[in-house]
Amino acid sequence: MDDFQKEIEELLDKTTKAVNESVNYVASKVNKEKNKLDIKSQIGYHERTLKKAYCRLGEAYFNSIDSGVAMENNEDLLEVIKTNKKVIRLLEEQLNNL
Repeated sequence: MDDFQKEIEELLDKTTKAVNESVNYVASKVNKEKNKLDIKSQIGYHERTLKKAYCRLGEAYFNSIDSGVAMENNEDLLEVIKTNKKVIRLLEEQLNNL
């Protein structure tokens, strides 16, 4: 009975180890996919912010042409555009490195 019990215990140990390894592998894959989704969400947010800034800049340009007055004080929009383009590029690099 001791040999049979020892074999059962060894089998259970091997099975437990295999299950734990599989669970760890799946958990790491799920975590990686979660990170990818988080980064994609951030990219989407910055892309929407960028589009809004382009729209505001385009409206300011149209208004300046329509009124004949030169565009002024749009440095903040230009900075928003530059910053968000840079953030998007960095997030895309981070996503590609996962």
